[in-house]
Amino acid sequence: MTLASPSYLPAWFASDANLESSSTLREGPDPHTARGEVNIPRADVVIEPGGDGSLERLRDESHRGWLQEAAQRGAIVASVCTVARLLAAAGLLHQRPFTTYHDTFASVAALDPKAQPCPGQRWIDDGQVITDAGVFAGIDMALHLVGRPATPERAREVQDGIEYRPAPPTWASRS
Repeated sequence: MTLASPSYLPAWFASDANLESSSTLREGPDPHTARGEVNIPRADVVIEPGGDGSLERLRDESHRGWLQEAAQRGAIVASVCTVARLLAAAGLLHQRPFTTYHDTFASVAALDPKAQPCPGQRWIDDGQVITDAGVFAGIDMALHLVGRPATPERAREVQDGIEYRPAPPTWASRS
């Protein structure tokens, strides 16, 4: 899954994204300037990966501010695994349904008591905000993200290309 890179930096699609090519996914360099400001170009889709660095981004006020600005400009913001906490801290889960890693629901609720937990869901698309329950659920979410602006057929091509064949295909049964 190229969306969660080894660097664990946020990935984004710019408005010129062509989902026929993986070269449209952009990540790094580190999105922070020497003064600690976030320096990421305007994005249409922001994917916040889990793993190393996610707690640092949770504490980073400038990064949370950038996420808020991206959402205000209309970007789709997606989180993988425990990074739903970051979206809650940025105010993006307020009165929205979300899912996350099973041990993380309580910490999301502590950050935003009005966020609407949906345990047992692999991923949730609430229009502008998309969350998933974990790294492997992120594959389903990523395929949904491919199919959303492109076509379900394109998502199936990507699914075949990565040899991902869950039974049943969990991303295809959702809308």
